Amino acid sequence: MGTLQVRGLTKRFGSTVAVDHVDLQVQDDEFFVLLGPTDSGKSTLLRLICGLEKPDEGQIIIEGRDVTSLSANQRKMSMVFQNHQGLYPHMTVYDNIAFALKAFQMTQEGVKMHVLAAAHTLEITHLLKRKITHLSHGELQRVALARILVKKPEFYLFDEPLVHLDILRRMQARREILMIHRLMHKPCIYATQDQTEASILAQRVAVMAQGQIQQVGTWNELLHMPENIFVAQFVHTPPMNLLRGYLQSIYHQGELLYRVLARCIDPVLPNKWTKRLMEYGCSDVIFGFRPDAVVPEWAFADSDEVSYCKTQVEILEVEPLTAMPVVKLKLETECEITGKFYHPPEDKTQVGEVITIGIDPQCIHLFHAQTHRSLLSIYE
Repeated sequence: MGTLQVRGLTKRFGSTVAVDHVDLQVQDDEFFVLLGPTDSGKSTLLRLICGLEKPDEGQIIIEGRDVTSLSANQRKMSMVFQNHQGLYPHMTVYDNIAFALKAFQMTQEGVKMHVLAAAHTLEITHLLKRKITHLSHGELQRVALARILVKKPEFYLFDEPLVHLDILRRMQARREILMIHRLMHKPCIYATQDQTEASILAQRVAVMAQGQIQQVGTWNELLHMPENIFVAQFVHTPPMNLLRGYLQSIYHQGELLYRVLARCIDPVLPNKWTKRLMEYGCSDVIFGFRPDAVVPEWAFADSDEVSYCKTQVEILEVEPLTAMPVVKLKLETECEITGKFYHPPEDKTQVGEVITIGIDPQCIHLFHAQTHRSLLSIYE
């Protein structure tokens, strides 16, 4: 096994830049997720790594060896596609799995042993005599997983493999993919636009947009230390609240601090921001906070030590989500924000109700007004 390195990888289709000077590194035995919306470049990047597409620029290095010019079958990688590409409809399940072993020149007994072992692991032994055309999407996905399991490649690549499955089958398939990863101890690169999949599967995540890597980190790092507005909004549902505001310097007990003036929410920022905002040297800023950082009035008593920035809002909409409904709120200035309230009392969360909310200044994010980069990441 070895590290995969991608250096300056670029792929153009005519005037469209699908992958734009991408750099990343995947470690031994790591489950690495590419997360991004449709047309962000995830699938193209996987196809470049696998050898199904040739890059216009850049290098792909495995175990210190440049494989950029090698064909797909020389790279010791296996890929599972979202549309079950690579399965042969005229063959049985057994023959499809066995076909993956064709290049290994095994005896019939050896092939049978590997096929039965993979089928047992993925619980599809009862399907081995069926034709591919007689299978459901979930069963097809298991056959595709069995094909890569018997090949024992050095890298496993997954291109949105669960997109066609319902919720229950998707949960099962995720468990099977993690099982394969833990059994084989080989690096996996998994492309998805589903934040839940990324948070469950990944050891590290690369967020992609417009062919570029926006940020690489653990799920916790992406949530709490987003490097730009795109990451801040894409990795969380509902997305982060964002308001335009401007900075005002103030003195509190002889200490220089900053206040953000934005849409009736005017928090005084903790002193960790002072040095960074002095370096920023600009008054315009984009001010962000996640919906679960919006604290309703009935929860204030539990956290009296927190100096909330408080304001009144009108409840516009309540979307039940188990114990934490998503609540649309209107500020006095006609601006809408979103909150998530844990176990709210029904009589306090009726549409049209006016309530007081608080924002914890410790949960605030600030972004450059023009570049949209996090001020923490710029000046750290």
